[in-house]
Amino acid sequence: MLNYLPGTKADHCDFCTETNLAMTCVHCGKGYCVLHSSRICSTFCQDCFSKLNLIVEKYVKVRDEFDPLIRQNIERRNVSLRLQLDGIDWVWYTTAINLLEEDEFFVQFEFHKFMVSLFEHIYTIKTVENRNKAVAKAAKTLRININPAVISLGGGTKTQATKIVDPAEILRKQGIPEALIQQMLAAGGIK
Repeated sequence: MLNYLPGTKADHCDFCTETNLAMTCVHCGKGYCVLHSSRICSTFCQDCFSKLNLIVEKYVKVRDEFDPLIRQNIERRNVSLRLQLDGIDWVWYTTAINLLEEDEFFVQFEFHKFMVSLFEHIYTIKTVENRNKAVAKAAKTLRININPAVISLGGGTKTQATKIVDPAEILRKQGIPEALIQQMLAAGGIK
């Protein structure tokens, strides 16, 4: 059973002088602030739930298949990871979960379900931000070059010129307001 419920407010942080944001550790009962919480689980202080190991095992399955269209053997690889938590604190926390009363279990379950949802949300935001940075970097060098060439069109000729596409023009054609375009270009580092 957990010694203290998650989210229980403490008078002060036992590691510094913070008093406003202090919480009580669910394992040892010490007060802690955001700066002195466990890096793994925010319901513990920095001293608790730190003896934890993550074991990552990588499995690779290789199969040879014959492709009748090209008449060759093709090697197919499947890679999977097996994640396993281990350590003194993990054993304690597993035991503590098994000893929870029904209402305590529900509170813990909902809390951790929310935390996983928050992690997924933040992961999505970071993924989108990284993609946006890559797109902005590529947009700096975005140019459509049509080399001057002579194209024969059945008796006549036509000359094409080089055209450079401005990212701001693309956005204006989509009907985006000028102020928003400037913010987007500034965020992407495009002048």
